[in-house]
Amino acid sequence: MVEEDASAAGFHLILGGEATVSVRGSEVGTFRAGDYFGEMSIIDGKPRSASVRARGELKTLGIPSWNFERLMDQHPSVMRALLVELSRRIRSIEAQRS
Repeated sequence: MVEEDASAAGFHLILGGEATVSVRGSEVGTFRAGDYFGEMSIIDGKPRSASVRARGELKTLGIPSWNFERLMDQHPSVMRALLVELSRRIRSIEAQRS
């Protein structure tokens, strides 16, 4: 589990299982295989914006922040995919507020 407002140690790609995502104690979504979390804190250096809690067994691939940053530098297409997903998440939040 990762906690909202905690500092980030890495990026996590979910390989199997499910996890709930909550912000300020309210569940806002579910992550499944192929989803990921931790990128925002690595990119901007700020604390985590949400808590992620496993529902049962959860298998992730973790990438420490120093390796994640190098990956972004060496593979700009990965950074672009992250930006597209971040934009999708922001638009989803904005639509919920309307």
